[in-house]
Amino acid sequence: MTGLTSLSQLEGLWRLDRRIRHSDGAENRFEGISRFSRSGKRLVQDEEGHLTGVAGQPGLRATRRYVWMLDSQRIEVLFHDMRPFHTIPTGVVCPETTYLCSPDRYHVAYDFSDMAAWRAQWRVEGPKKSYVMDSTFHRMDRER
Repeated sequence: MTGLTSLSQLEGLWRLDRRIRHSDGAENRFEGISRFSRSGKRLVQDEEGHLTGVAGQPGLRATRRYVWMLDSQRIEVLFHDMRPFHTIPTGVVCPETTYLCSPDRYHVAYDFSDMAAWRAQWRVEGPKKSYVMDSTFHRMDRER
């Protein structure tokens, strides 16, 4: 096991299953796809799907975009507007990192032990936030 060593390991189409468990017991689910598309030396990650479990709502369409770039021995993950988000060391099977967005703290633990079904778990804490978000990305467009 070598973890994530190249952006090409992510390139393509993934089924995305996400569960968001709030500290008050509420739970949301997101089901959709995540497409990693090459843009020069970068990968653009586009998520699109359906979010359910929002109080009083039947569900809603949800999207988000990130940009991933390989920089020597690490991968930089940026917001869609190219602001820095977090950094992942390459070649680490289960890297962890933290993103501080005052007053909130976002801690992510990745699991790249199975690149056909990798995971990311975010723990988010702040004055108005307290949840754990588990995401599993299942490869759709390549053989395992």
